[in-house]
Amino acid sequence: MLRQRVRTSIVIAAPPAQVWDALIDIDSYPRWNPVLSLRPWRGDLLRAGHRAWLSLKPFPVPVVMPVRVEVVEPGRELCWSGGPWGVLRGRHGFELRDRGAETEVIHSERFDGLLVPLLWSRMEPELERLYGGVNTALADYVEGGATATWKRGE
Repeated sequence: MLRQRVRTSIVIAAPPAQVWDALIDIDSYPRWNPVLSLRPWRGDLLRAGHRAWLSLKPFPVPVVMPVRVEVVEPGRELCWSGGPWGVLRGRHGFELRDRGAETEVIHSERFDGLLVPLLWSRMEPELERLYGGVNTALADYVEGGATATWKRGE
């Protein structure tokens, strides 16, 4: 199978606009997101159809790669994709679902490419753990307004 998906979710005790503000504030990522950071190629805003630099820190040495921002729908969805076509490409996203005073955050990534069948058994459990940690850190940050304490090794 050349396509796989990891999907995690969390309910955050805050309205979607507040969660969105944290997701789109790329300068705040170092305070709560130990796994990734985003930087637009130009300017300081993420825009659909534009490129950005993605820095991944799941390993001791960060990996930096160009991505294309696909969806920036305020209060609803942030999504980007990157990686070599046909080899190992990911489409990463956060979808926000309004639950009144709460927000369900669906944090997922779809992978395509020839390396997926070879790497998936190792990738899936690690990604679920990492994304679960990012979800918890996002919730802590949004709900408490403090620096999240989750680190990559937890």
